[in-house]
Amino acid sequence: MSMGNVMIKIAVWISGGGTTLNNILDCVSKGSLEVDVCLVVSSSSNVGGVEIARTAGIETQIVRRSQFDSP
Repeated sequence: MSMGNVMIKIAVWISGGGTTLNNILDCVSKGSLEVDVCLVVSSSSNVGGVEIARTAGIETQIVRRSQFDSP
């Protein structure tokens, strides 16, 4: 999934253990998915997916629900 020679950058939103993130990173490492995971966003810093991202050297951002008004 690249545009010519330009790698597509993606962000991954996670809510827990990081199973989907781990699967994406596995596909990237095997060459079956040509993307650059450059950001992981979570509503909690205490989830396994955040640790997976940090271990992989991916920037993480924590966006807490309390930062926003309820609709």
